[in-house]
Amino acid sequence: MKKIILFTLMIFGMFLLISCVEELPLPTDVEETEEVTPIKDIDHTLRRIPAPEEHLLDDFSNGLDPEKWYISTRNWSPAVSQGQKAENVQVTEDGFLVLNAHGMYHPDDNKRLTGSAIISTESFGAGKYEISMKVLPRLGVVSAFWTFYYEGEDYNHEIDIEFPGNKSLRNVLNTNWVGVDRNSHKTVVAKTESPANDGEWHKYTFEWHTDPKIVKYYVDDVLTSEITDHVPFAQGQLWVGAWFANNWAGVPDFETDYLLVDWISFEPYDQPTLITIPNAFGVAPVHMYPEITNTPLTRNYISNGSYEDGVTAWSLEGDAYVVSRTDFPSKKMLAVDHGGYASQIITAVYDEFAFAIEFKSSILRGTQGKLVILMKNLNNEVITDGTVTYEFDNLNELRHVFEFKTLVGTEKIEVRFESSEDSLIFIDDVILKLKKE
Repeated sequence: MKKIILFTLMIFGMFLLISCVEELPLPTDVEETEEVTPIKDIDHTLRRIPAPEEHLLDDFSNGLDPEKWYISTRNWSPAVSQGQKAENVQVTEDGFLVLNAHGMYHPDDNKRLTGSAIISTESFGAGKYEISMKVLPRLGVVSAFWTFYYEGEDYNHEIDIEFPGNKSLRNVLNTNWVGVDRNSHKTVVAKTESPANDGEWHKYTFEWHTDPKIVKYYVDDVLTSEITDHVPFAQGQLWVGAWFANNWAGVPDFETDYLLVDWISFEPYDQPTLITIPNAFGVAPVHMYPEITNTPLTRNYISNGSYEDGVTAWSLEGDAYVVSRTDFPSKKMLAVDHGGYASQIITAVYDEFAFAIEFKSSILRGTQGKLVILMKNLNNEVITDGTVTYEFDNLNELRHVFEFKTLVGTEKIEVRFESSEDSLIFIDDVILKLKKE
């Protein structure tokens, strides 16, 4: 009981100190310097892969056409997901389909662990299927492009391209299905030349042949696998989506992210395929289709960088906590005192990823704070020379931008804010972006 009372008095005293020190108030205006440039929003218009004109199915330049696409409202993983939601689908004025997913750190319980997907209104058979996209760059949620036809246990015909494979975005899963049991499918785990979440556009292709029976899978026109087992023979609807799997895809340790699609094409083959009727079960009504938006796409690899949701996604060590600002009492920020630190792990970060991190800081007492980036392997061990440090000693609130590149062997990074023993620092509005995008 004495320890609880003492801790309460310490916290009360700290809040009193913050609110009463007049010579070092937390200012309303952020100090600017010529050296600090805010991180730009993502420009996805660069490095786009040309779409095949003859067999283009859609490039979404006119929005999401309800004559071509349904929006899924299904949930086939209720134990780990709240399903696909129409509200998570967007189309930009640049002609990009955006399929959002909200991870375990999303502050809204109703949105947490929800994904999104679209389904073709038409069924397709043997042919060449292609998509230009940037996968959702996190673990725990599957970016997928697939055909699907289901009619009881006898007909579960699928051809799947899925990321991540074996909990890594260095791997793609290529799968044929003709049934529902373990003996009715064949999966090949193919390692890609570069991680799928490297910020670049990639083209994913499968060639479905029914005579002779074979499915060939490609990444950027490079053959990754050929599967002759369990080749489907029934037409299927074409899907693309971001959906939450169980632990085979990893842990969805993020707030919000998205899969980005530029175009989809289909070239039919003159080969026999069983004709099937498209299914319109579990789809959104037309009034829920998204309007074309001109809102810039933004991706923050940091979860809860504003601390408005307390310490969600952050691990605290020593004297670290979230407090209300004195200038905006309704707004929160991170406080780190007496050598404590707050940290966050970002998974699925690989070799030579170039990042920029932006944050605001101020120091109420003492001389110094630190931003430390720790590059780690799968065993959570810091790799050799995998620590970079950025020191700051500002008294008034200042915005910082720090750039770094991960080393070979990196599988995840830890972002850590530390105070020196004599310092009380405040951190707010943390943004981490991949510079390639």
